[in-house]
Amino acid sequence: MPFRYILTIVIYALFFESLYAQTSYNWIGTNISTDFQNPNNWSPVRTITATDDVLSFNSLSPFTDFVVNNVPTQTIGRLFVLQGRNVTFTAQGGATRTLTLSGGIGTDFLIDTGCNLTFDGGGANPLELLFGSNVTGIVNGSITLTNTSGFPNPNHRILFPAASTGASLKFTNGAVFTAGIMVGNPFGNTGLADAVTFENGSIYNSIGGANPFGLTQPSSKVIFQTGSLYKHQQGSFPSLVGRVYGNVEFDLPGTVSIVTGGSGVCTIDNLTITQGSVSFPLTGNDSPVNISLKGNLTIASGATFNYNPTNIGATSTFTFSGSSNQTISKAGNLTFGTNSEILVNKTSPGILFLNDDVTTNGVITLNSVVNTGSSTLVITNTATGAVASNTTGHIVGKLKRSLLPGIYYNFPVGDGVNKQFVTINTDCSADYTASFNNTTPATTALVPFADGRGNFSELLIEGFWTVSSNCAGTPGYEMLIVPQNFANFPYGKPAFTIVKRSTSVDTWSKNGILSNPDNSLNGVQSDGSVRRINMSGFSDFAIAASPVTSLPLDIIYFRGKKAENKNLLEWKVANTGEITGFEIRKATDGVHFEKTGFVSASYEGNQTYFFTDENPALRNYYQLKQINKNGAADYSKVIFMSGNTASGIVEIFPNPTDGDISIELPFPEKATIQLFTMTGILLLQAEGEDELLSVQLSKKLSSLHTGVYFLVARQAGKIYHLKIQKN
Repeated sequence: MPFRYILTIVIYALFFESLYAQTSYNWIGTNISTDFQNPNNWSPVRTITATDDVLSFNSLSPFTDFVVNNVPTQTIGRLFVLQGRNVTFTAQGGATRTLTLSGGIGTDFLIDTGCNLTFDGGGANPLELLFGSNVTGIVNGSITLTNTSGFPNPNHRILFPAASTGASLKFTNGAVFTAGIMVGNPFGNTGLADAVTFENGSIYNSIGGANPFGLTQPSSKVIFQTGSLYKHQQGSFPSLVGRVYGNVEFDLPGTVSIVTGGSGVCTIDNLTITQGSVSFPLTGNDSPVNISLKGNLTIASGATFNYNPTNIGATSTFTFSGSSNQTISKAGNLTFGTNSEILVNKTSPGILFLNDDVTTNGVITLNSVVNTGSSTLVITNTATGAVASNTTGHIVGKLKRSLLPGIYYNFPVGDGVNKQFVTINTDCSADYTASFNNTTPATTALVPFADGRGNFSELLIEGFWTVSSNCAGTPGYEMLIVPQNFANFPYGKPAFTIVKRSTSVDTWSKNGILSNPDNSLNGVQSDGSVRRINMSGFSDFAIAASPVTSLPLDIIYFRGKKAENKNLLEWKVANTGEITGFEIRKATDGVHFEKTGFVSASYEGNQTYFFTDENPALRNYYQLKQINKNGAADYSKVIFMSGNTASGIVEIFPNPTDGDISIELPFPEKATIQLFTMTGILLLQAEGEDELLSVQLSKKLSSLHTGVYFLVARQAGKIYHLKIQKN
């Protein structure tokens, strides 16, 4: 401590001694006499003791390091260790001895920087320091509770009884408390809660004794502030359930086994395993040990951290919950077991970084971003749900999963901003690794090909996926990719599909068979995916687009009208010279279409075609399949019609919509519609029958931004209310 601070303390001590009649005594004992109760070891001579005496160990002491023996049960006012002195107290023999601080004005207990106070002695001679009401203490140096006298070990304690309201002890930046060779809770297990504070930069060394918290959680004798360090150096396990730590370090050559769980979450800033092994061998129906880590996880070389509960009662969850970037550094061994969950639940914009490969046989839930860098996140659990993610959580880098054949497995990879989902269903049981690269491929050359409804010749350049496998053979597989925020996807081009290349310098090309279970016009499914089946070989994958459709005709319109109990379809086309005819397809659910009729093409210029559905269902979706002379086929938009001319409802299709929409009214007569924003602003008002209203509504919706809009329709004295989702 700087001299000016010491001088200030001395001046204040003299002032308050004069004002409040407290007497200050300085230790002057020598190695010849170290008896606390010897009056001549104090200056002035301490012949008469008082409950407000101020005892100081400072530069008047003839030695820097010394022992003070025969400490009795006694009440004093204040206690100071100053000016580099290292003092060891041993108790008067025969019983527990308690040194009580009654307090005074200002700080009542001070261990200055570079100073140490040690309580030493065997089990027959435990020593207690008891803080009275409103007594305050500051430790800038260190305090040690230990035993160098042999067994049994003592129960040294620093106590804050319930009656000592306002009492407190603070360990400041650089201060150290050591629970050495001892038993029991060093701050007791009753009395005041939150009496002891370990501030940022202070250290608690746990070499012996029970946990520092003392009280049943969530109550605690101590507060570990952010930046403080709890250093565990004993074989018994620390108290975790429901506890809040600053930084935690395990530093002992043996093994610490956490065998008791509970309902509370243990919160830790940074967790470091410097040496030894830490494991969680919970068994049977034990409660879990849930940990919330706000900082970094570091396993040093030769050290082991096994978050491996084998209990069947509940999954233990290790949560990365920091608001800033976190890192897993694993020079040693790190295991997440079967009954564990890694929950990445960070507050944006924080990212979890992996400096080494991390493996789990449990479950991982991604609610935020994990960046693996050059490392890999490995999931050996073959359950499909072993990897879960919300709308933003994903892996930037490599995600490796163990796959069983015939099952769909998700790989939530991405670029740190957008999740770029890929799903694989393979016929080979093996390990598969996926990643996404958000740069333009070195080569964008694509071998053109016709497939489904598209002539594919363009590559979307926002990024590409890489998938590899250790399958011994050449696996066949189905692949689903969900691109996010690609400039022309999913509406900027007429059709999309997946393409593949063998190496980074090869040309992109067709592989496998186009899959379009939703029978969508552009190959994009309702879940946002593009799909291919019967693919083979793994390497790089990208999204190809068709700049034009393979439709060689111009559909001027496609609409439907009711005719008694029948549905009459009408369409008009131009440029019919290259087509054979039109297959009329029908579905009652909008997804599973079947052929319901055929109309041959006419070759006399613009032509109007008709088809009558004699047996309409309650709900009917119609689509034209154009059959071309070259054998290719393409499809029209889907329109909706009810089967009852007085259904009593207003139908709109599709909903959600990109703008093109059909409206069907309950009765074959004029109606009025109004389109509003959700805040009540009128956007459109129109009058007419189904066909005219559909055209006007589609035109207006196509000009609007993505969002939800409110439609009011009035017909035959009735009012109908509908919500429309514009994509």
